[in-house]
Amino acid sequence: MQYKVQFLDASNNVVWEATANTAVMSKFISDANWPAAAIQVRVLDEKGRRVLSLTRSLGARARS
Repeated sequence: MQYKVQFLDASNNVVWEATANTAVMSKFISDANWPAAAIQVRVLDEKGRRVLSLTRSLGARARS
């Protein structure tokens, strides 16, 4: 199964998006450097349904 991974800013605008399959999705999320403006990551299934949503913690890494 393919998942769409979206990083969102404070206004819920997508600032970066990628796709990942089931085998690598959790590693992709944990290793991802969040875009500087992103405060939330959302994972959608193939039908566009939200399956996971995480909010940035204070110690999260930002991608430059």
